Parts: sequence; structure tokens; C-alpha cells
Amino acid sequence: VASRLTDVGVVDAGVSFLDTRCVATFERNSVCVMDETHPLAGRERIRLEDFKLYPFVSLGELYFRRNRDGAKLLEATAANTVADIFQSFLACALVRGSPSLAVVDPFTAGFYSEFGLVLKEIDLDIPFRTSILVNDRSATGAAAGKVIEAMTDLIGPG
Repeated sequence: VASRLTDVGVVDAGVSFLDTRCVATFERNSVCVMDETHPLAGRERIRLEDFKLYPFVSLGELYFRRNRDGAKLLEATAANTVADIFQSFLACALVRGSPSLAVVDPFTAGFYSEFGLVLKEIDLDIPFRTSILVNDRSATGAAAGKVIEAMTDLIGPG
């Protein structure tokens, strides 16, 4: 976006905005994803204790050590972590058809819920933040508005 190769960008809210302007930031709590046949699929919420009972696909320290609850989850799942990766879509792919659990962003989880995964709220506060950036030197108002509208439709107004 800063180099004007694209008009609108969607990034982790923690990155530098460089020569761009942030026009919206979304914050939602992370969610637990699991296969639709998982024993916990009927639960409304997943508790910290539940994560200790099943294999865990972790997004790693960079994602979870940002806050206290994320660090608690890392500690609770250390003994049963079967994969340590850094992308939510990979975590979703790895839990599909397995007894594993993963905690990922609600945007990716919502997409993969169409492919045999269920997403559940967690009793932990592990925020996911994403920002929409534009380059002030481009006429991006309409495009940014459409991206904001699509993001709101996909992950809710908050």
C-alpha cells in the first residue's frame, strides 16, 4: 500500500503502518476450531481445562504471548502440542479430520467452517486485531469502504 502497488491492505494491527493511513481496525476474540465430529463440537464454549485433554495445534509464541491468557494457553497445552505453526489457515487444515484443537482468528475460522470445522468461543481473552490501510495519495475511499463492509459481514460488527 505504501509503495502504491495496491490501494487497500488488510494487515495485523500490530505492524507499522509506514506511509499509509489506517481507516479501520477490527478486534475480535480468537476462537477454537475443531473437526465437526470432535467430542467438544456440541459445547457452547471451550475452557482452558478442555485444551489440556486433546492434541493442540499452536500458532506459537508470537501469537499467544501478546497477552496473559494467551501465555496461559501456551503453558496449558505445552505437553500436548502436536504442531507449532504460524498461520491460521494451516491450523484449520491440521485440525480437520483429527481430534486436535486450535485457537485461531475468527475471520479464518469462519471461512473454514464451510469445510467441516466448527468454531467455538473460548473462555480466554486472546484478541485478534486487524487493520485496513489505504494510501492517501490514491483515491481509495470507495475501495476501503467495500473492504470494511466485507470484513464486517464476515466477522461481525464487534
